[in-house]
Amino acid sequence: NVFISIDVMPPARNDWIDRTYAMGVDAVYYDIDVFDPELFKQVYPEKEEAFRHQRYLEAMEYAAHTFPSGAVCTHLVLGLEPLGSVRQGIEALTGRGIIPLLTFFRPMAGTPLQEKWQLKISDVAPLYQLVFEQTQKKKISQNWIRQFDVLLTPLEGRFFSEDKAQWKVSLQNFYQTPVGRRTALGMAALRRQLRVRQVKK
Repeated sequence: NVFISIDVMPPARNDWIDRTYAMGVDAVYYDIDVFDPELFKQVYPEKEEAFRHQRYLEAMEYAAHTFPSGAVCTHLVLGLEPLGSVRQGIEALTGRGIIPLLTFFRPMAGTPLQEKWQLKISDVAPLYQLVFEQTQKKKISQNWIRQFDVLLTPLEGRFFSEDKAQWKVSLQNFYQTPVGRRTALGMAALRRQLRVRQVKK
């Protein structure tokens, strides 16, 4: 009677994504952090060596076709790359059916990144707006991911947009009621009846 989400690096092969789904996992969270491929190499050389930037995108896109809409997400860190690159990342990820979550990164005092930290709310508000509007436009469910930690969900981006979200908010509120929770869990249980099976060719 719980929803299961895993936070891992994407596997090297897509069949493990199928197995993850078959095991009964409801949602997956693959951290890419930085969208720009060159900056990705600089910030995470160990990730770049083991799992190429392109593999992150391929795995997330495959998972988005395997799991329910809105159940595959990642996050982009504001402060690690130019805001224009973050915007490109939001558009590219939502275009693949992936939910991008945004979070702030505050560099430690005395580090080179601290000198680059010039972001203001007025700078990042349009990005939160973009996440909300792109998930709306691409018809990606916004009810799988709830607010947690320092990440802002797409539905919370509605506060920066002129687009309306009454129905989405009402649906989220419904799922938080006892009846709504039982409904959601029942739908998840029904989905879990589907299993990925290996077959001989």
